[in-house]
Amino acid sequence: RLVSDWSSDVCSSDLTERQVSFFAMLLAVQLYTVRDLLQKDLKGTLQALKSMGVNHIEGASGYGLKPEEWKALVGEIGFTVVGGHVGLEKLVGSPKAVAEEAKLLGYGCAIVPWASGKNYPGGWKAFAEILNLLSAQLAAVGVVGGYHNHNHEMEFENGVPGLDILYANTDPALVKAQIDVGWVNFGGGDPTAYVRKYGSRLNSVHLKDSVRGPEHIDVVAGTGQVDWDAVLGACFDVGCGYGALEMDNPPGDALE
Repeated sequence: RLVSDWSSDVCSSDLTERQVSFFAMLLAVQLYTVRDLLQKDLKGTLQALKSMGVNHIEGASGYGLKPEEWKALVGEIGFTVVGGHVGLEKLVGSPKAVAEEAKLLGYGCAIVPWASGKNYPGGWKAFAEILNLLSAQLAAVGVVGGYHNHNHEMEFENGVPGLDILYANTDPALVKAQIDVGWVNFGGGDPTAYVRKYGSRLNSVHLKDSVRGPEHIDVVAGTGQVDWDAVLGACFDVGCGYGALEMDNPPGDALE
């Protein structure tokens, strides 16, 4: 069951400490999960999410709307925007505009959702230097940068996972971590270890399950290989800001 705010269930003496951690962390829905439905019926899909009990969303403006129009729409429905993914091209084009949109919508961390060290002659370290510079420009307007991983960051570069090279070469005050636990697992990493390792700079997590194999297939949380007690316990221990529920390619109806 989706719970996006504190619930009276927290008071239940039947809950374990790890289960309580699920309630203690703010929950949101990453709108990428329902992107196809949003393209067909933007307002109707958002209203459907709200009727399911969703109060917080992760999603920058888009869908043909200007930031001011997006703010008005999600505000009308009753959502709080807790974060946003911003493509690298958009961030490079105008860090100031990205920061101003984040402040308008009410979130403080603009997260780059994808990059590859293979696209840079110097690998992940070279990308880290670029992300540092861009995040410094965000910080000048009062917003920090962040990075969201997929599975390829678990691949080794000079004997070290790419994600570790990225965070070792970025300023923790400027570049926050968003650990996607499903992608870490699929890439062969330990999601719980990564949440704990980068807990001091952890902005948020993406809560998804996965099964390692030749290709990535979305699975319902609890049916894959992610150890949810351990992951949620780690999130609780490090004080994770929020967890975003996401499926890249949901089986069947994304709202179900």
